[in-house]
Amino acid sequence: MVGRMSQKRGDGGEFAQKVTDSDVLRALREHPDPVATTQELASTLRVSPETVRRHLTELTERGTVRRKTVGAHAVVWWLDPDAAAPDDPGEDPLFGLPTFSGTDPTNASETVDELVAAGISKVDDRDGS
Repeated sequence: MVGRMSQKRGDGGEFAQKVTDSDVLRALREHPDPVATTQELASTLRVSPETVRRHLTELTERGTVRRKTVGAHAVVWWLDPDAAAPDDPGEDPLFGLPTFSGTDPTNASETVDELVAAGISKVDDRDGS
């Protein structure tokens, strides 16, 4: 279950909680049904429905979440199955680059001095030094 947010109050007596898009996505992902209402997610996160709706609307605009109006005032939300998950390495530009290990003969730690010297040399060449 999604962790509960702290219940600190702001100067005006309102709850002063910080909820992120990641919190809302986690609540939606962990919801027991395939779709969730704004009120259900707000209850899980212990924040106002307006706060959750604002995050869900932003996530919908980015294509991460989908929505459907199912009644006069009822909207359900779900994760877009075609959207890349936040932890999907396919979105990471560094994913797939070669890695180095301590037993790898191309271990960068063995050639760090040469790599640094080459980098400094390139900077010096650009600066005209």
